[in-house]
Amino acid sequence: MNEKQNDKKSGEIFEEQKSGEMEMRQEGEYWNAYYIANNDSILIGSILASTLSGNDARKNEFVNLMLAVTADSIETAMGVRPRWREELDD
Repeated sequence: MNEKQNDKKSGEIFEEQKSGEMEMRQEGEYWNAYYIANNDSILIGSILASTLSGNDARKNEFVNLMLAVTADSIETAMGVRPRWREELDD
């Protein structure tokens, strides 16, 4: 298994301008959620990859939780709730 897999499908933020993106990476035994902005990578959360293996519903729940937590933090800090790419496609 590749030690480091990226999954950017979880979303990028779009408002009037792009301010960052979420990235999911499998690193060792963990699947990690990072918020990437201004060339900085901030770890948001982790979960044992084995708990997600073969369970797409649980994987989607983790992704959605990480997106929500990040959006909450950004809204608290900036006063504006970000919209993820998937939300714009709806």
